Amino acid sequence: MKVLLVLGFERLQKNTFVLDVLLRKEEGKYRLVLPELDGSTLDVREMDFIDVESYKEKGYENEKVDFSFYKINSEGRIYGVMDLSKVRPNVMFRLVKEEKHDFIARVKIIPYVVGYEKNEEVPSVFKTEDGRLDVEYLEDVTLMKKVVNVEQVTGLSAEEFNDWDNLREQVKEGLNLELIKEAGDCEIALAAIKEGKKL
Repeated sequence: MKVLLVLGFERLQKNTFVLDVLLRKEEGKYRLVLPELDGSTLDVREMDFIDVESYKEKGYENEKVDFSFYKINSEGRIYGVMDLSKVRPNVMFRLVKEEKHDFIARVKIIPYVVGYEKNEEVPSVFKTEDGRLDVEYLEDVTLMKKVVNVEQVTGLSAEEFNDWDNLREQVKEGLNLELIKEAGDCEIALAAIKEGKKL
């Protein structure tokens, strides 16, 4: 029986992400299940690769992939990530332990500009080529809001998902912040993988 889901993450552009996450419903509330290793030996036969095709480069559909495994430490939480061949450059995968009645959700996080405010930093003074003093120009600070959209939900037990209103309400009430943090952790892990491959 497969117990580890291999879930994708893609950085589309700055602050814009698509990621597959595992949600667990407990007492009517959906909880984000974070990737975490418990020290047991990993066996690829116990892994279920979720929708890898949607993360592949064009021309590589239905082809087998090679993979590299990495351990990431996020504030003391150790978890596993994978780099797969034939996928787009800004893609990596996390290993998440499943339970029978969990749900896989595809989430998109998009930033929106909501305004600007004056930059309160003290500008630097510098000398120009002709010897005059000039003051550094400071741009206004851009205020961003990250919008979290759950685009698709699939139950592991093959049951149809019909709890959209409840889930969307919980996303608004705080689950969105957990999803944004998970995307941030993924971006750090992605950078670590790509930089490590250059060394």
